[in-house]
Amino acid sequence: MLNQITIQGRLAADCEVKNTPNGALATNFAVAVQRNFKNNQGQYDTDFIDCVSFEKTPFISKYFHKGDSIIVTGELQTRIWTDDSGKKRKSYIVNVAKAYFGIDGKTSKPTTQAAQSVAPDELPFEQ
Repeated sequence: MLNQITIQGRLAADCEVKNTPNGALATNFAVAVQRNFKNNQGQYDTDFIDCVSFEKTPFISKYFHKGDSIIVTGELQTRIWTDDSGKKRKSYIVNVAKAYFGIDGKTSKPTTQAAQSVAPDELPFEQ
């Protein structure tokens, strides 16, 4: 079976880093992705896609901020739960495997000193 998704967009807000119950760090963020076609009012709608990253947490939270262009690849996961009123709910989230700087050149860049202090295992590309 194949479950792979790639999205390109902008961070809708700054990343939120949390500890999971087992002590791992998780970075939660949403990527705003503009659709490729206009709606009835002649505007492009935007989808806000929820993402979570476990392995790339230090990299994503350090170098990406609200409005920055980002490309993520990963698996699409379905989350099903029952709300307080007893109604079944469903949502989708991208479990991020890799993250890349966007290609439009508008991503904020870290300072030279910060860029030099990046450990090789924090880089988003394979070496």
